[in-house]
Amino acid sequence: MGYRYLEDLGYADAAFEAEGVTLEEVFVCAADALAHLMVEDLNSIQPKTVRQIEIKQKAGAPRDDLSRLLQEFLEKIIYWKDVDRLLLRASNVEVKMAAADYGREVIGELWGEPIDPSRHALGADVKAVTFHQMKVWKEGQLWKAVVVVDI
Repeated sequence: MGYRYLEDLGYADAAFEAEGVTLEEVFVCAADALAHLMVEDLNSIQPKTVRQIEIKQKAGAPRDDLSRLLQEFLEKIIYWKDVDRLLLRASNVEVKMAAADYGREVIGELWGEPIDPSRHALGADVKAVTFHQMKVWKEGQLWKAVVVVDI
């Protein structure tokens, strides 16, 4: 479905709402919203490298919820931006609700390329995903998420 930026949730932060028909679509849209904060044109990111992502939460663990799973997913994108200087987008994301000994799991692929200032008009330097007003929920037929990031 997509995402939109929220203007009134923070001062040193950026906020967005992602939505989709499936939970997986919300994760992909949230990853795009995050990437779009970092680079002005998402289409300037080319699929030159692929990273696999797998995040598991044990059943009954503290903060064993979808917000935490999304937070860890987005934090991994920020980590690879900071450590490997990669701009990444998500694809082939799957969210499992009860796999093996785990309560929840997200697996997928992130694709992108190293930051190239000559081709990428850079935006904000996103530092972290906060839990301030973070929420993932189902409303009618749509899944939604609100995310606030520190910039």
